Amino acid sequence: MGRSCNTMASMTEMNVDQALAIARELHVTGRLNEAVDVYQQILQRYPEHAEAWHMRGVAISQLGKPADGLQSIDRAIQLAPDVTQYQVNRAVVLAQLGRIDEAIGSIRQAIARGGSGDTAETHYNLAHLLDRQGNLDEAIAEYRRALDLKSDYAQAWNGLGSTLKKKGQTDDAIAAFRQATVLQPQYVDAFNRLAKALDEEDRVEESAAAYERAAQLQPQSPEAQGALGNIYHRAGRFEDAINAFNAALKLRPGYAEALYSIANVQKDQGKLDEAIATFDQAVAARGVYSEAQWNRALTLLLKGDFENGWKAYESRWTDQARLLPRPLWDGKDLEGKRILLRLEQGLGDIIQFIRYAPMVAERGGKVVVQCPQPLKRLLEGQCNIETVVSFQEPAPDYDLHYPLLSLPALFGTTLQTIPNDVPYLLADATLAQTWADRMNGEPGGLKVGIAWAGNPEYVHDRQRTISPAALKPLGEVEHVRFYSLQKGPQLLGGSSVAPFPMVDWADDLKDFADTAGLISNLDLVIACDTAVAHLAGAMGRNVWTLLPYSPDWRWMLGRGDSPWYPTMRLFRQPGPGDWASVIDEVKMELRKQGGGGK
Repeated sequence: MGRSCNTMASMTEMNVDQALAIARELHVTGRLNEAVDVYQQILQRYPEHAEAWHMRGVAISQLGKPADGLQSIDRAIQLAPDVTQYQVNRAVVLAQLGRIDEAIGSIRQAIARGGSGDTAETHYNLAHLLDRQGNLDEAIAEYRRALDLKSDYAQAWNGLGSTLKKKGQTDDAIAAFRQATVLQPQYVDAFNRLAKALDEEDRVEESAAAYERAAQLQPQSPEAQGALGNIYHRAGRFEDAINAFNAALKLRPGYAEALYSIANVQKDQGKLDEAIATFDQAVAARGVYSEAQWNRALTLLLKGDFENGWKAYESRWTDQARLLPRPLWDGKDLEGKRILLRLEQGLGDIIQFIRYAPMVAERGGKVVVQCPQPLKRLLEGQCNIETVVSFQEPAPDYDLHYPLLSLPALFGTTLQTIPNDVPYLLADATLAQTWADRMNGEPGGLKVGIAWAGNPEYVHDRQRTISPAALKPLGEVEHVRFYSLQKGPQLLGGSSVAPFPMVDWADDLKDFADTAGLISNLDLVIACDTAVAHLAGAMGRNVWTLLPYSPDWRWMLGRGDSPWYPTMRLFRQPGPGDWASVIDEVKMELRKQGGGGK
């Protein structure tokens, strides 16, 4: 501060270049207010000094006043319209103001002038703005132009990787991020982006290595330790994950997110009581923590503590989320009123809990549901439901409403009182006969339906989905005829290659009514934890469900059966990610069902 006062006192004793040098030194060392004072002193004496106007505008923008800064830079451009750097910095300030189109125009003007405006940095800035604008192809071209001019430009490699990732060119993005980290081994953002991209490609160990490097570069960052703990958790390295989260807690005592993450690891380790206690700590640390409350509820249910679990499960609702134009049912006799059961969560959840609809009808209600289109035909005429419409149709008229997955709490469901009489869903007789006629020409042997993937939008889908290649040993069992029940992006058709011969009629499975018709003609269904397993169980068919090491709450721990589905058998991973052991066990059991082979 003393130096800027000195400048004020001695402007008459130095030339403008000396004063400008002092201002720039203050500017680059972060003493922005003092720098602005000196720029202002210069302008008081030399009101048409373009560079002083320019640098004043840059400094004021950096102080969080971009509108004022833009006025100064525009004045500099009026005084010296041929200085390309003024256009570039004008673009930066325009971007701060959210005026992206103008910012792009300003940089294009600088590039068009050539000379000092046609630099790697200028093309980099243009690429960044084009990316923000959503013009990804042009952004990629500008990043590449910047790299043509400066091949060791780590920031441009990182920016290129980010834009390529948005374009879905993940392998090229990973290569670009790697190049940025090679050129600048201290580049934290590049390591984080590399780690995230690798994680999304299920290259978990490579991702962990990148997150490890990012954490090394930020030894005082609890967020970096938290990100490292998350990838260790994903990799099944539970103790390493807990160590990383504890490191985050040392850096930030009472860090609610780290406590929450530790609880999730403990849950996946099967340490359910410890997990519940740690979830409680996370909630206490934050005050209101809906994710921790939700996962605490799931842990109670996983433990089989339904009395407390169902109550806690209501944390998924806010008061606002419960609001509809009609009243919420209070559980009393319905006296002929029409009640809308609000179907929520995934298709499997709906199939599992629609079993409660007859119990609602027994309270004197006329049950109506609005459901996803793939379930409409399946649910029509079943479970004492009066009216079924899809979400694409106008909502049915009703007097009261109630969330479907809140019914277990309302009916006081315990492990002993689960309504598990099956079948409670049946295949349409005409559809079942259509599939029976179609299968008449099929070879003999055990008829087995198979589904290995769930909805990829589900947050834990990667844990439950099985790669088709992992199923290959099942093809060695003789006298078994496999039928694909897989729908969605991981079906066998197109360019995918089946791991062994199976009948793929997926194109003819238009919805779950069709799937039920096919299942009714099968001897066995083998499925990962997805809606197909629920459907087969609800139909009372013989079904084997293949579960990850850390299963969804409804399957609980350590059981080979399901209290929800009496005809279901559970096959569990003995360790995180170990599908090979599960498939080997299924293969042996298939042989006992009448198959043979090696």
